[in-house]
Amino acid sequence: MTLDRTPAHLADMLQFVQELRALVAPLSAAEFAQHRVLCLAVEKLFINLGEAAYRVDTSRAQ
Repeated sequence: MTLDRTPAHLADMLQFVQELRALVAPLSAAEFAQHRVLCLAVEKLFINLGEAAYRVDTSRAQ
């Protein structure tokens, strides 16, 4: 029997999106582009989001 980690991966994805929104919502595109560390943090959150999405077990989707 394998443990279904899909709910945990979906929760992670939601958390990543919430963090992304909190980081970039108050900034214009120009302001965002001026902050290298922030750009790198956003890039890492997108990577994490993609990895969590990849791990979602779509065979169990109904």
